[in-house]
Amino acid sequence: MDLPASYYGELDQKNPVIVCFKRDIRSFTAFMKQSSSQDNTSYAKGIQMLMEIWRKYNHRLPSSFYWEHMLQVADFLFGLKLYQLALWQGYGHHLLQFSTVMITDITDISHFMASFFPGGFNDDQATMNLKIRSMQGCALCIFEEEKKLHTLSQRGLNKLLLVLNFIRIMMQAFQKHKDLYNYIYDGSAHIYNICRYLMTMKCGAQALEYLLWASISLERSIALIGAKYLPLSVTLYCAVCHCYYDNHGGPQAEEFARRALRKIHEIAKREEQKKEPATKDIQRVFKEASVKASGLQIWKYLGS
Repeated sequence: MDLPASYYGELDQKNPVIVCFKRDIRSFTAFMKQSSSQDNTSYAKGIQMLMEIWRKYNHRLPSSFYWEHMLQVADFLFGLKLYQLALWQGYGHHLLQFSTVMITDITDISHFMASFFPGGFNDDQATMNLKIRSMQGCALCIFEEEKKLHTLSQRGLNKLLLVLNFIRIMMQAFQKHKDLYNYIYDGSAHIYNICRYLMTMKCGAQALEYLLWASISLERSIALIGAKYLPLSVTLYCAVCHCYYDNHGGPQAEEFARRALRKIHEIAKREEQKKEPATKDIQRVFKEASVKASGLQIWKYLGS
């Protein structure tokens, strides 16, 4: 009978269950490093090894400990570009504990909360972090799986728009909770990366609303108003203007560029009001941001 790790005493590095668990993970990662992504036999064996780890240890270790390590495995698989394996045997597998609903099927905030946070954001911090990490991992796996095809079909576009919609819903759910601001930042960064790809595939019109949403979301989060987070805001401002110009929206682009410059100046004034003097790094951030925002209208002439 497989006894829980707690049976053997402290949950430390000497606990035999933890020792075996980490050994099996090392064996799996070593095997996958040596395997080719095109080798179906190795891929199938990798799935079997993961399922065996789940069967042997899921019920014997504390949930947060087990899933923290299994999501590290998912991150490892993501790094190997084994997105399907990372999705179904890592991030998605973790979310199945809470809901059978796919992230691309989420329709609104109520649906999101009912599926993943039925009791509100009252989970302990570790559980909360693992859930959100898995959601983000699922979104990125779906994105990378589509991206590696090098062509974007209508079906692929629709799937990516569903991913963008999910990230936006997730950010909406977090906006009223000041302590979750870092996930607003992460969501904005993910939206930018997906939308940048859509822009390269001539789908800037579809990307525009999400880029606008991401840029305004950063502005609305007080914790994200500062020099540290300004580079992402400016990058989003530039992407929004680029989308406008690509879709013959020159006047809207110019108006948005002026608005962006005002926002940058507002943040600069906030920094000036702080007691401590601005460091050279902060000064450089604002200088670069102002130069980028001032140069946004160049696209008007490039596109004419």
